[in-house]
Amino acid sequence: MAVCGDIAPFRHPTRKESLRLEELSFKPQIPVALMVSGEWHGYPLIMRNTRKVRRAAGTQCLAAVHIPGSVHTWISETQLLLPAKLLRLAGMMGAGDYEGNRQATVKVLSVLFENLRKPSTQADVQKVLEHMANEDPQNCELLADENALAEELQAA
Repeated sequence: MAVCGDIAPFRHPTRKESLRLEELSFKPQIPVALMVSGEWHGYPLIMRNTRKVRRAAGTQCLAAVHIPGSVHTWISETQLLLPAKLLRLAGMMGAGDYEGNRQATVKVLSVLFENLRKPSTQADVQKVLEHMANEDPQNCELLADENALAEELQAA
């Protein structure tokens, strides 16, 4: 699937143009999380826009997670209905371990849904996800928090 080219990142299926800067900079009124496929993680423009969305969300962004080895369609019914070999040939499944990617995705979503049920702080959610990423770094990686990185560099 071509992500940069005919299909622009963050383009809504019914829109002809990409999202405008003011749309990427909108602060959500409810908690959000960002999950990025391995495929999208490799595109600088997509990651730059993901960082804009994350910055705009501030403390409303509970987590930003990358699922290495996955492609953009890794969360779809095709992953359950078709054989992995066929999906990979069609470019619909990444080179990563399917079961590992699936389990990591389900675990991340479980943490996030639990937070919707019983709200906690961004820091609490981050701790749980950090533990998870440390246990399974091949299938779950937290996206770096640019603000925290900048503060660490200034402190050093």
